[in-house]
Amino acid sequence: MSPSSPAGSSSSTLPISNTLLALPDGPIPADHADRKSYTISYIGGYPSFPDTLDIPKEVTCGSCHSPIPLLAQVYCPPDGGENDRTVYVWGCSKRKCQRKEGCIRAFRASRRNEAYAKDVEEKRAAAEAEAEAARAKAKINPFTVS
Repeated sequence: MSPSSPAGSSSSTLPISNTLLALPDGPIPADHADRKSYTISYIGGYPSFPDTLDIPKEVTCGSCHSPIPLLAQVYCPPDGGENDRTVYVWGCSKRKCQRKEGCIRAFRASRRNEAYAKDVEEKRAAAEAEAEAARAKAKINPFTVS
């Protein structure tokens, strides 16, 4: 059964996905290495960015222009992709900003992961070899007399 349509949309259905973004599983101690890793998903706190990225000093609300807190950091690499991907979501907690444009801010960071890239290349090479074998088999005429 597919999920229902969002309010105000047509009668189309939303696509079904097997993507699991994150589940809270407990507090992370302040001195733990996971606090500094962009590959860890967590709710609240301070964001951890990949080291090759220009890090914003603070994220501000588009409505009141005050600094806003991090709601979630979600590590979500694309399935079959070659990159690490982390999504950061900030939200203004001021009541006057709720439901106004810019009160929720999101940022996506992506960084090439060589281990993922190697795995993708190996799968691509195996699929290409399999396709070549299938093409070669298809060229054989079973009615040819040798």
